[in-house]
Amino acid sequence: MKISRFLIIAIAASTSFLTACTSEEEEASARHELVFQLGMGNAETRATPEGTWTVGDYIAVKVGNTVKQYIITSTDGKAKGINYDNTFYWEDLGESSIKVTAWSFGKDYYETLPSVITVKTDQSSTENYTASDFLYAKETTITKGAPLNLTFYHQMTCLGFHINIAEPVEVSSVVLGGDPDLGEDMPFIKVNYSAPTEDVTTGYYPDYGQCVIDYDDESIKGTIIAHKGENVGDAQTFTAILVPLSHNDNYELLPVFITLEDGTKFSFVLGIDVNLPVCEAGGRQFYTINIKNKKLSVSGTEAAGPAVSAQDWQ
Repeated sequence: MKISRFLIIAIAASTSFLTACTSEEEEASARHELVFQLGMGNAETRATPEGTWTVGDYIAVKVGNTVKQYIITSTDGKAKGINYDNTFYWEDLGESSIKVTAWSFGKDYYETLPSVITVKTDQSSTENYTASDFLYAKETTITKGAPLNLTFYHQMTCLGFHINIAEPVEVSSVVLGGDPDLGEDMPFIKVNYSAPTEDVTTGYYPDYGQCVIDYDDESIKGTIIAHKGENVGDAQTFTAILVPLSHNDNYELLPVFITLEDGTKFSFVLGIDVNLPVCEAGGRQFYTINIKNKKLSVSGTEAAGPAVSAQDWQ
């Protein structure tokens, strides 16, 4: 049987192509790739405000002065390099133990950790919401042969609302800020950030970096459209990610606007109708809102305290 010269060339080219495609994979498989298991505080595998890691989100992993782009590959928090060149290998590091830090802004990727953090003003989309959820894993020592665990902490703060409506109507939007009469008390969206570092005197290594508000920057405030999450029981849930405030920074008033799908609008002011939230890094608070007979109420009184639940953000 004759085989044409053209077919022979085609077969040879195909074989060469397959070899070129697999050589990189074969080299990688023969080396010891660093694949990380991600956790949230206390090694719990929870990350995003929805409670699970999001497949496809990026992690910047820093070893020494080198940063490589990793990607989350499973909802339980596995992360590996996006390609061969963006993967750490023990053979390249030449050490039996290394110091690692890492950070994540969802699908927004920063090779260099930003010194100014700005949360998104429209957090109604999932990508903007998770991009506002700045996660940082402080420096940890990882030893060859031991589990490759990175523990992340939310560096921002989360403010949420559980909205109970007697009538069968959905909430269209929840907006923080935007009242021209209360413009000076819009939520902060921008903050100067420095990563946590070890105290050389005490050896204490904080979980959270330092956030400083620059009041000379006119762009530090803005209106935030909250994100709609899964209902909690019968309550419709909306959350917004804000920059955290130190004890020297606070709100005096913070307006909140709720619009229903039938066009009905409600508003109230944190600091007048109910106590202001404590906007600490890594914390989240939920206010309970009740709407009945076209009237809105925020449960609780000044004496009894706000109708708000404070909890760790894991």
